[in-house]
Amino acid sequence: MIPEYSVLMSVYGRDRADWFRAAVQSMLDQTIPPKEFVLVCDGPLGMELEDVVDVFLREYPDVIQTVRLPENRGLGYALQQGLLRCRCEFVARMDADDIAVKDRVERQLAVMAAQTQISVVGGQIAEFTEKPEQVTGYRVVPVNEKVICTTAAFRNPMNHVTVVFRRQDVLDAGGYRDFPGFEDYDLWARMLRAGKHLLNLQDVLCFVRINEDTYRRRGGLSYFRNAVAMQKELRRCGLVTRVQYGRNLVVRCLGTVFLPAGLRGWLFRTCMRKRTPHETGGN
Repeated sequence: MIPEYSVLMSVYGRDRADWFRAAVQSMLDQTIPPKEFVLVCDGPLGMELEDVVDVFLREYPDVIQTVRLPENRGLGYALQQGLLRCRCEFVARMDADDIAVKDRVERQLAVMAAQTQISVVGGQIAEFTEKPEQVTGYRVVPVNEKVICTTAAFRNPMNHVTVVFRRQDVLDAGGYRDFPGFEDYDLWARMLRAGKHLLNLQDVLCFVRINEDTYRRRGGLSYFRNAVAMQKELRRCGLVTRVQYGRNLVVRCLGTVFLPAGLRGWLFRTCMRKRTPHETGGN
């Protein structure tokens, strides 16, 4: 029997109303619909987004519940507040501007029901700019549990927008923290340190929108400071050696953060994205 689950999503004032509508609908239209949909409104939304929220509240009054924050607090804080409101054992994460594959959650829950030791199941993402059918590349993550752990020393081994997790396991690891740009990576590091098991499917589970703002947000002094803090957290969790820590500071931080946004975007598209979702060969 496939278990019930909650959807956890945060929306804030700069999200686009049409993208937000499509993201929510893609989760409500899952082959196994959610028991509840916890929507965190992270600060004032504006009229267009509020109109979308109102429509969903009218159409799905027994499913949608909102958590309203009086001011914008950031993704980590917002997700933690929403997670505390989730009532189901399983929680499916979703962003407010992406599109989930129709049977995404059914496939993930089937794995988690069969492998009770697994705390988190994610998958691959296909990136696009204009239309989902016009894929520009894939962010491929490892499917083997051991490789996920070793990959965490160098980059985020999960695609946050794709994951389904056991609510209590995430709370036991400390839940989401206010860690701009690294909210999920920080969480996975703490879960791995606690001995939790993470797994990725080799299939694409979500279509993710990419634009110049995506790469612009990965630069600047503030991002650099957070990137350094993330490397310190990896070191604290025992996921990187001293040598790896130094390498990461150079390659992952200094090597990309201070580059112009256009060049940074080109590096991500050409060096850190794949042509197919199976290019890693399942490692």
